[in-house]
Amino acid sequence: MTDEIGYLPNDKEDATLICQLIDLRYEKKSTILTTKISFKE
Repeated sequence: MTDEIGYLPNDKEDATLICQLIDLRYEKKSTILTTKISFKE
């Protein structure tokens, strides 16, 4: 699954949904999060 999560600003509800997704996948499936933001930012 690919998506542009950071393309638009996220509100609290969006953040909650992302956390729920990661929680549901914990110890069941692999999840990879990537970013183009450098460590300095």
